[in-house]
Amino acid sequence: MNLILICCASAVCLGLGIWFVRSRSAGAGLPGPAAGNRVAASDIPAILAQLEVSGKEGDFTVFMFDPHDGAAGDGINLQYSIEQGVVGFDWVLIGPRNVADKTRIAEIATILGFQVQEREMNQVRYLRVTGHGIADLGIAIIQDFYRLDPATRVRMIAEGFEWNPGGPVSS
Repeated sequence: MNLILICCASAVCLGLGIWFVRSRSAGAGLPGPAAGNRVAASDIPAILAQLEVSGKEGDFTVFMFDPHDGAAGDGINLQYSIEQGVVGFDWVLIGPRNVADKTRIAEIATILGFQVQEREMNQVRYLRVTGHGIADLGIAIIQDFYRLDPATRVRMIAEGFEWNPGGPVSS
């Protein structure tokens, strides 16, 4: 019985996550998220620069990876999006691990000098951080908190803009 409940809860969380990601571009006339790329944490500043140039409300990028200390499928989702014209870091509280690590992520952001706001959109809660250095926050979470090697390539989805690795920043 517990296994059935766990499977159902996992399916609901996955569905909500996909719905939340797609809802960020609702009404923009954009196709669904790309199949994804593999990027290193060191690519985050360049990806954010391209996201910022896109400048469109609801555009976003999500970095997805499994922590070393987690079970398969216990994935982390780290997101940056444009909300009210500002690029920000979003810690979306859908996946079990994201929910479990909420307090520590907020502490890390605070230690690094950021103000953390808890928000809700489309009935999904998330932590929002804006300001100079948000790329470094994501890198610190990936490399220092989850202890992924800097060369480790994680899955990345870009929505509303095209990630052009090594290329010029363009919209």
